[in-house]
Amino acid sequence: MRKTRPTLPDPPRFEGARPKFRAWLSEMKNKLRVDGKVIGSESDRFAYIYARLGGAPQQMTIAYVEAGGRGGNSDPEQYLQYLEECYGDPNAKARALDKLRSLRQKDNESFAALIPRFERELADSGGATWPEEVKISYLEGALSQELRLATVYAAPNRTTYAEWVQSLQRLSSGLESVGKRDATRSSGGTRDNRSRDSDGDTNMADVNRAGQRPKDHRKADATPKKERRCFRCGRTGHVIADCPAKVVFPDEVKKNRPATARVKQPETSDDSDSAATSSEDDEPMGKD
Repeated sequence: MRKTRPTLPDPPRFEGARPKFRAWLSEMKNKLRVDGKVIGSESDRFAYIYARLGGAPQQMTIAYVEAGGRGGNSDPEQYLQYLEECYGDPNAKARALDKLRSLRQKDNESFAALIPRFERELADSGGATWPEEVKISYLEGALSQELRLATVYAAPNRTTYAEWVQSLQRLSSGLESVGKRDATRSSGGTRDNRSRDSDGDTNMADVNRAGQRPKDHRKADATPKKERRCFRCGRTGHVIADCPAKVVFPDEVKKNRPATARVKQPETSDDSDSAATSSEDDEPMGKD
């Protein structure tokens, strides 16, 4: 039965951005492989590729399309190869291989998180077709020291790359489970030691001490009212505002006494002298 409906959607138009070319090329190859018969003949697929290009890529390849490709037979595979030569990254495999060599598992990274990163760099470097032992060797070099030492004692199966990955997943999962159990026991033991005494009973001394510490701290810092001393009379038990002694200091008098104008006294020096003389004359006469 002839297929009449496409299975995959049309790839988006490629506008010429190099970072997006690889994803677009993969979509186009999948489209031609799955729905090639629905699209039509090789010439139809050749024209379909041109139709899924944006303005700039069409202008760049229009001469190639008009000539029907290098051989003039409108081969869609050759057209995709030509586009890859124009927009692909020739150094992508070399960079991916460098990343693959330097890839290392982080201290707190699980093997389940490492393997997707490794698989991506392996595919980018063209390692999908490498021998099994080469891929196993690269993966072993990316493992953490803890997991690498565990493989020495556990000796997992490493006949093929897929079996090696499955063995590492099981081994890593076991190590993570043991680490979580040990951490739980350690934290639980610490809590029991703090909350129980030597007889196994709950120790309430620390709890009571912790609850009373803020009150004791406030009592130590606060000065009792009976120890407060009056700065006016020197007695304890009250402050200067409540002092019963009505002592007024000279400084306070000067500050509180209203200013008064000084009145000039009249000159009485002559009268006082005459009065003094007459009193002296009268005094002997009185005696006589």
